[in-house]
Amino acid sequence: MAPRFFQGTDLRWVRFARQSIAQGMVEPMGQELRFRWDRGRDRPDEPPSPYAVCMALSHALLDGGLKHHAAGCLFVTLDHAALLSSVADALCAPLFVIQLPATLPVEEATTRRIAQLHAAGYRFALIELGGPEDPRWAWAPLARYAKLPVMGLPSSAWAGWLRRAACFDLEVIADGLQAPADYLRLRRLGVQFFQGPMIQAWQDESVRALPCCDLQVLHKLHRLVEQGASRETLAMVGATDPALVIRLLMLQRIYAGNDAAATLITGVGRGAPAFAGAGAGAGAGAGAGAGAGAGAGAGAGAGAGAGAGAGAGAGAGAGGAGSGSGFGAGTGTGTGGGGAAGASCGTLADALVGLPYRVLAGWVRILRHSSFDPQESGRAWSASVREQMYNFRARLIGARLCRTPQELEARVFALYRRLCSPETWMAMTPDGEGGSQEHAAWDGGGPAVSDDRLTGPTS
Repeated sequence: MAPRFFQGTDLRWVRFARQSIAQGMVEPMGQELRFRWDRGRDRPDEPPSPYAVCMALSHALLDGGLKHHAAGCLFVTLDHAALLSSVADALCAPLFVIQLPATLPVEEATTRRIAQLHAAGYRFALIELGGPEDPRWAWAPLARYAKLPVMGLPSSAWAGWLRRAACFDLEVIADGLQAPADYLRLRRLGVQFFQGPMIQAWQDESVRALPCCDLQVLHKLHRLVEQGASRETLAMVGATDPALVIRLLMLQRIYAGNDAAATLITGVGRGAPAFAGAGAGAGAGAGAGAGAGAGAGAGAGAGAGAGAGAGAGAGAGAGGAGSGSGFGAGTGTGTGGGGAAGASCGTLADALVGLPYRVLAGWVRILRHSSFDPQESGRAWSASVREQMYNFRARLIGARLCRTPQELEARVFALYRRLCSPETWMAMTPDGEGGSQEHAAWDGGGPAVSDDRLTGPTS
């Protein structure tokens, strides 16, 4: 097969900012995230809510892989619109702390939302918190942290402020710390967590963006989540976009690795199966790239691993979108647990079982606002992955190497999972931005698959 070349202009770079929160140890206790415009688009304002927080989260966790190289939880500020939306549902403990700014109105709807999230195990921090006249002290019983505005309060008021915080068992973070003398005084007053220019200045990070998602697939997925569709259905739709699969698998690794599901006291979304031991897995995860017809089998077979699934296949093949009743449509029952790690998932639906449904719904909303690109950067990569999956599935069927539909779907998804990883994306694209650098991604099975039971080369 002829190689497809990726140009440096197919890539784009995104930015976010972070600042460490120190706790007297080498590793920080957390990082605060902020939005930054992409390079070349610097502006003093921010996009309307909740776009800014969605882009900061997506760029930091998914494009930048922040949780894989930065210790501690992430402090994320939500304004009124973001707090009341499903975006807040994605920020569960122990990964995140939701910051409540001074702009939030202390009203019944806001307090009810904070109480609902607190009852489900979410953590909050009161930031820019003033003296006793600040109405947000009413939320102190629902908060875990409070940030003392070092530069916003006179030093004579610090002791009284700290005593008031101690009455609510709040862990105090001295925010905006600049002078060593202030640091020593706050240490004597019992403060243990510090943030500000003296500890670390805000760091702007520029990272290579993952390939852009298909906006139509994201819209369809969002509608299904709003209707409480099952994970099998969500997997069947999401699997048609390799760029979306990268992000879903990364989220599964992030949340499962931090045992986020165990921290949620209330569990599932509307009409959704329970996320611990649901045992539902659809072969739809492997269905992307398999169009209908010519023996390629567009159907989604019964899943392997955590459970069995059902589906009428949906996928985009080399010739375009296709659907059909396929090689292995069927139903069954599952026996596995829902919290399996991504490496042991037999299908995309198995991976989604590791995400609490309300968290998954929140991230679908976040990705709608952050993972598309008008220039469609990386779209050539997605098309190449679809073609590779189409050819690999056809070869497995033609060589009759799989005894059951479950085995076929498991082997196809194993390759799909390898291709849809940030490591593979980085390896298949040039290191620099722009210019004339090129890198070939081969059609067919590609260098990412090596199966000596196939009769011919896979590239």
